[in-house]
Amino acid sequence: MIPVRVEDVTPDEAFAYELATRQWIDLFADWESAIQRLVRQLAAVGDITVGPAAEPLEKVRDGSDTTKKAPSESGTASFRSRPDSATPARARYGGPHYFAFAALILFLGVAGAAAWYWIGVPTGGAPVTRQTASVSGADRSLIDILSERFASAMPILDQQWRQDQARMYESARAHKAQAVSLQPPGSWRSAGRPDADNAEEAALEQCQVVFGKPCILLAVDKDVTTPPTDGKWKPRDMPRARYAGDFDPGQIPGLGPGNRNRLDIVDYRSARGPKAAVYLPDGGRVFTITEAVTQRAAEERALKACNDEATLNKSYGTCLLYAVADRVVLPLRLKEPLTAPMLREILSARRASAVPTLDEKSRAVVAREYEDETLHKAQAASSNPSGTWHASNRPTITNAQDSALENCQVYYGGPCILLATDNEVEPTPGDGKWLAHDMPRATYAGSYDPEQIPGVVPATRARGDILSYSSAPGPKAAALHLVGAQGGSRLFIVTKAASQHAAEEQALKACNDDPIKIVQRPCFLYAVGNEVVLPRRLREPLTAGANQ
Repeated sequence: MIPVRVEDVTPDEAFAYELATRQWIDLFADWESAIQRLVRQLAAVGDITVGPAAEPLEKVRDGSDTTKKAPSESGTASFRSRPDSATPARARYGGPHYFAFAALILFLGVAGAAAWYWIGVPTGGAPVTRQTASVSGADRSLIDILSERFASAMPILDQQWRQDQARMYESARAHKAQAVSLQPPGSWRSAGRPDADNAEEAALEQCQVVFGKPCILLAVDKDVTTPPTDGKWKPRDMPRARYAGDFDPGQIPGLGPGNRNRLDIVDYRSARGPKAAVYLPDGGRVFTITEAVTQRAAEERALKACNDEATLNKSYGTCLLYAVADRVVLPLRLKEPLTAPMLREILSARRASAVPTLDEKSRAVVAREYEDETLHKAQAASSNPSGTWHASNRPTITNAQDSALENCQVYYGGPCILLATDNEVEPTPGDGKWLAHDMPRATYAGSYDPEQIPGVVPATRARGDILSYSSAPGPKAAALHLVGAQGGSRLFIVTKAASQHAAEEQALKACNDDPIKIVQRPCFLYAVGNEVVLPRRLREPLTAGANQ
């Protein structure tokens, strides 16, 4: 019996599997050529003498086999005539006996195909969702058949890869399903699922998420998908894999029923923000973070939780941002936060790099304070001892930078690092070594000069008592109050005191009683007479009193 396809129809399930194991002729694709192939095959298998005898096939032309190839399970198959010289092949076709025989064969083929078509198609002509061939113990192994499906769907991949994939699928726990991506080429399977439908859904959804395009279903449990007759596998687009609406547990791809009802997933929409969710295709897992400090922080923490678990469990696939607040963003396939970092977040990260000994809470507090300050402003930091200093509400960017670095150096006793100016944050050095800026005014120890006073705005240096200090009668002294905001640091001057000790003592007291004290900062003795003593960082009088 010679199977012949005479219409563009697809056999269903068991019938398709039966045909897949046999050689058959496709009349639909090219009727004239296929008729000639059928004639040659009939002449080869039947003792029919039609017209003048031709030379045996083995002697035609140069002795090569001229029999054409017809489709089989893997796409092509070769039909060779029997090597019996008593059964001649015919080079020409004609005669009433032959055509009567061929017509009978075609009639039976058409009748059989029509009967199968009208009986096999479900009522109403609805398309069959999945055509499969079940593998039983008497048939070829699941590994062999699935490997052939891999070869049909993905011929560019080598045989060893296909065999390995088939073996891994065969040994996986039921319920399970196997999907493949054509472009980019790849394989994905689900296993240990509650039922076959869930396994099929999960494999196709997760495969589409991982590879970015709809995938092909090759097998569910022991049912292997029948290859398409035209050899063109059709991917199945899964709506959940490209869903981009409001967060809905029912739209998360590849989840089992238990995970879909997990409390943090069910309550995610009503949870307080900032919040985010991250999806791991391997196992269809979701990681949620709520009530974070900022939206970006929520996204970063969710991604970190997912990546940490994926690394620990050696999971396959990449963690992808699933939801930003209540909006699903999975189709964007983001591996990093979507929300741009706020100034405070960037600055906090720079502090962590420049001053790693500062704890996270302190970095966050200082960053928020700096973000809220008015322009022009600058942020400096000391690595040893650890600390920060900012200047704000300054007339120019240069004055903000100078004031932050100068006051930072005076307060901490060593050169500091510039982290930010206005809303621009300094980039992290490639080698991780931040440059400290030594500020001359912070170490100046010569004769009194208003231009050498650190951390003040230009208007302060032009103040009358500051300009005339050098010529003012003594005993006299000056004390410096380090102020980051409110117009900069302030200088307190005392002249015509009863004694030098009294001048220094009175200047320090006036400084420490300064009503502008946003943050409690110490006062330093700046000048004794006309000599600047700031580098000594004195908080008590330098000159001894009468009773000392």
